[in-house]
Amino acid sequence: MGQRHTKSPFMPDIYVFPGGKIESDDWTISPSRELNPAVSTALRATSKCSEAKASALANAAIRETWEEVGLMLAEDADPVEGDGPWAGFTSRGLRPDHGCLRMIGRAITPTNSPYRFHARFLAAPAAKARGELADSHELADLGWHSLDEALKLPIIDVTECMLGRVSELSVNGLGFLEEPQGEILFASYRNQALRTRYY
Repeated sequence: MGQRHTKSPFMPDIYVFPGGKIESDDWTISPSRELNPAVSTALRATSKCSEAKASALANAAIRETWEEVGLMLAEDADPVEGDGPWAGFTSRGLRPDHGCLRMIGRAITPTNSPYRFHARFLAAPAAKARGELADSHELADLGWHSLDEALKLPIIDVTECMLGRVSELSVNGLGFLEEPQGEILFASYRNQALRTRYY
């Protein structure tokens, strides 16, 4: 996790996971490994998400992690082609690894928020990450945190909710990352109060 900069127009000084929106190149980059079928199904369920968009979401998550914290979820393969945001993968002969991703949940920001998001929360084993943590224009004070440590940081309610779900799924160490299991958490707001359900 990292801390958003003090001058950020949205959630300044709050600790968050790396993330962001789909960019145009995310639709065209093919991975070294496809999404696990259960993860693809979870991404596409109830959110009008096509198979192509599920792949683009996975690419966006991997690219944003690289851009914001300096870590790559990728494998040696015929490198991706192109410049721009994927140039770091191209120069290293890597392709994004969708197969290591697991879905925890998704969340929609409240209607009164100045920035609206429909966010999907994905996780991967730390051992799959290549590179070293490096602060970016988005996040500072980067670090690996235990669940207990993370819950003590300045975080918002949705992040706390997702961390709680990870804790529930982690009853067997990293078992939930070895094979997708369990229901997917969906967090949204009604009358500005956080509500959760599973699907």
